[in-house]
Amino acid sequence: MYQILIVDDEYEIRNGLCKYFPWNAAGFTVAGQVENGREALDFLHHNHVDLVLCDIMMPVINGIELAELIRKEFPSVKVCFLTAHKDFEFAQKAISLNVIQYILKSASSTELLHIFHEIKNELDKSIAQQSSLFHPADSDSEKNLHTRDAQILNEIRQYVYDNYATADLNSVASKVYMSPNYVSRLFKELTNQNFSDFLLDVKMQEAEKLLNDPHNRIYEISETLGYKYVKNFSRAFHDYFGISPRDYRNGKAPLIVHAKK
Repeated sequence: MYQILIVDDEYEIRNGLCKYFPWNAAGFTVAGQVENGREALDFLHHNHVDLVLCDIMMPVINGIELAELIRKEFPSVKVCFLTAHKDFEFAQKAISLNVIQYILKSASSTELLHIFHEIKNELDKSIAQQSSLFHPADSDSEKNLHTRDAQILNEIRQYVYDNYATADLNSVASKVYMSPNYVSRLFKELTNQNFSDFLLDVKMQEAEKLLNDPHNRIYEISETLGYKYVKNFSRAFHDYFGISPRDYRNGKAPLIVHAKK
């Protein structure tokens, strides 16, 4: 299933699409809904999304501006306009921004379902093209394939080591010019580990180092690792090591033996 974010300042339309349109039948899952472009960008920075379905006329950051920002910051994320404005100028602008569909809000559910089936096919083709790019069928390229995959993996790992506080699947995908779905599959294939588990490993290893220095306060360590709330850091640390950060610092034995992955 592809993840879709719905962006529209009209609550009835936004909520109706989320609740009543058969997204599963179209091959999508609703990752979230927001009411303007600024909220959409914030959501994209913290969540994996394949497609953004957005209105054009919105306050704060409109759909055109949002599409421009997505193209720069999240090149693997596709954009689809859903609008009440049947305007040739808007349609031209959408094409220039590589927006994959321009849908009128007056479209019926049957029309929308057909359109999103087509969009899913486009996303499938995009992933297949990426796969053929990094996994060419020519057997003479097999050595180059392994080298290329190793380089990509090293780049992903290094990016996480350097940016563990803010790194996520979307930012890594943008770094290596791939889709988040493809990065996730490639990382799993090459390491037999989920990307999210690797990111957690890096954060927890850094947490150990920081906790060993008594000058580092726990709330400061939490912020350094990218956790917004200390309780979230403490929970993640306990789940990983079987002991709270405070007890770890105080030298107490873990409650769960070999909790570390």
